[in-house]
Amino acid sequence: MTEVEEINEIVRSLPDDRVQEVLLFARTVLKKHELDTDTPEEKAAQQAEWHELVQSMAGAWADQYPDLEEIRAGEVADAPREHL
Repeated sequence: MTEVEEINEIVRSLPDDRVQEVLLFARTVLKKHELDTDTPEEKAAQQAEWHELVQSMAGAWADQYPDLEEIRAGEVADAPREHL
């Protein structure tokens, strides 16, 4: 008997209020470990949405965002670091 079958057998023998308790525990474990329950189709759709979003924002700050030289212009070359 596999562990899943054993759990199924135990749950079937419990009264309804205890089954709800087991269900709550299982959901807590699922959330705690953030187990991935998305199907491959759902994952592909999410990736496509993300890709479209990133592409739509490309160049959004082109005229306003400072380049690296402007960002570092006010910094000292070798600023002392804090000791940990």
